[in-house]
Amino acid sequence: MSTLKYRHLGRDSAHRKALLRNLVTSLIEQESITTTWQKAKEAQRQAEKLITLAKKNTDASKTRAESFLFEPHKHLGKIFGELRERYASRQGGYTRVLRTEPKKRDQAESAVLELVDGPKDM
Repeated sequence: MSTLKYRHLGRDSAHRKALLRNLVTSLIEQESITTTWQKAKEAQRQAEKLITLAKKNTDASKTRAESFLFEPHKHLGKIFGELRERYASRQGGYTRVLRTEPKKRDQAESAVLELVDGPKDM
């Protein structure tokens, strides 16, 4: 039995953290991203935590969200405004991962990571 608590994604810790921050920032900005399945599952964990922080709406949660996002001045308003209101009554499950056909030449498992209850769902 493995004691692995997360996917390492073949990167060192600094590179992995930067990759996940970038994926989550892109998800917040575009509300839907396409990536490999493993990256999508790890980014999903981080995005769920970020939206949960937004629902708390305290100064401490804003500071933590600000420290996680790339370009926080562009995205904090959306997270603590639109997304917080959209998911106010939802207890979790703010994102979904849908598997897609591999598009890359290496045949890596592809997936779409998107926010639920977004404009596409209406």
